[in-house]
Amino acid sequence: MRLLLARHFWGADLSAGLATAAAAWRAAGYTAFEVCLDHVAAPDLATFHHLRRAENWGWIAGVYTDAFRTTGDVAAHLASLRAQLEAIAACPGPAPLLVNPHS
Repeated sequence: MRLLLARHFWGADLSAGLATAAAAWRAAGYTAFEVCLDHVAAPDLATFHHLRRAENWGWIAGVYTDAFRTTGDVAAHLASLRAQLEAIAACPGPAPLLVNPHS
């Protein structure tokens, strides 16, 4: 069995930039990111895609339907899910290791 350590972006200090944080996470043993594309702010979205491709980071794609609203109806959640899955599919490869939906 091989354990995969994934570093989530929740609460991460990215004030010095994603590349700096990723270097520290790699040194700590992480080999994958867990993040929703909506939570990677530009210009770090380009850095995110570059790092995961050039430095062989795995990616667990988070999906949060209807922006966490509890008042949305099923159709709104499904439309949000579809839009986010399409955005993930349009990303440069490799594909995410898995998609972790919160719906």
